[in-house]
Amino acid sequence: MKNNEAIEARLWALRQQCKAENRQPTPEEVEHCNELIDILEQAESRSTGDPMVGKLFGQPGDNPTTTNGPFESMGDQVRAIIRAGTPGGEVDRRLYEVRAATGLSEGVGSDGGFLLQADFSYDLIRGAFDTGFLASKTTKFTVGENKNRLELPAIDETSRAVGSRWGGIRLYHVAEADEKTASQPKFRKLELNLNKLVGVVYITDELSWDVSNLEQILRQGLAEEYGYMLDDIALNGTGAGQGLGVLNSASLVTESKEAGQAAATLVWDNIRKMWSRLLPKCRKNAIWAVGIDVEKELWNLSLSVGTGGSTIFQPATGASGEMYNTLMGRPVIPMEQMAALGTVGDCVLMDPSWIVMADKSMKTDISIHCRFIYDEQILRMVYRYDLQPILASAITPASGGDTLSSHVALETRA
Repeated sequence: MKNNEAIEARLWALRQQCKAENRQPTPEEVEHCNELIDILEQAESRSTGDPMVGKLFGQPGDNPTTTNGPFESMGDQVRAIIRAGTPGGEVDRRLYEVRAATGLSEGVGSDGGFLLQADFSYDLIRGAFDTGFLASKTTKFTVGENKNRLELPAIDETSRAVGSRWGGIRLYHVAEADEKTASQPKFRKLELNLNKLVGVVYITDELSWDVSNLEQILRQGLAEEYGYMLDDIALNGTGAGQGLGVLNSASLVTESKEAGQAAATLVWDNIRKMWSRLLPKCRKNAIWAVGIDVEKELWNLSLSVGTGGSTIFQPATGASGEMYNTLMGRPVIPMEQMAALGTVGDCVLMDPSWIVMADKSMKTDISIHCRFIYDEQILRMVYRYDLQPILASAITPASGGDTLSSHVALETRA
């Protein structure tokens, strides 16, 4: 055991030296450390029958007790992972049941890291949908473990004229014994190819031991960031390496500004014309996504009636009796992701359920050595998803005229 303590002390001394010199270990030092760890593992295996793992660059003499069963909290597991990286610190047996990150050996902390328990990863992404708005309202599908794409049949409809609805279904009256004309719907293939949305968080040793604060920071901070990003992609995604947002889709309808309309303004005629461009079937689930500056403009909107007038914008729990401010009876949702006042994307009327989203379980792992000289660990989350509007193009109404869509924006007012 004295030999083991001497080896652990040498490992500890090397970590302190690297830390003092503010550098990572050299390749020669890494090779030397690995040799020392091999000696420790062989000695531990002979004495206990259970190989020691994860003993690189920690505090000598720390031997936490392992327990069985699932981890009760995320903070509990993080602490177990930290302990796995300390000299003399045994790997909690519960960690052996968690697959290690891609490219790492299973359950071997000294090789780099451990995955978080599956329910903790699920809680993180579920929190994102709770803190965001648009992504939680989309039509969602789950992709199987061994797949990275999803194909869905979608109606290929560009017109509501007779004979074009659902791409070609038609009803008609005939007299008895008259010949019937065949019709059929037209479908297109809607492809969702999963993209990676990766998050990285550095966890200090001090924070890792404060379980309550660690859990709050991880759950709230990560959920809010993922929620923000998914909403931003649902609006502004380019479709290149990320989801396709409504503002960049071919099905977006952009209503023209009024003649002579002042720059960076919003007027009643903008609102009523945008409403008229929304597909009727989308109106019951529609929302107004607006920028913070646009919300200020809404308070000034009014409808003239003779010598008087009436308010258009209804405040929440007031005239509207709703939890949100409303416009045309639909919720007004202020969002940071919107464009600046006066530009396309500052005010969008949309039905989020007409965005289709596919995803698979988030993978979350923690590295215990990436920043060992700073007493930090790295938490990495990989979330795979794709989203895009259901409509491939705007739709011409049955009576002709302006096209309609499930999402409508307003032309730049400059």
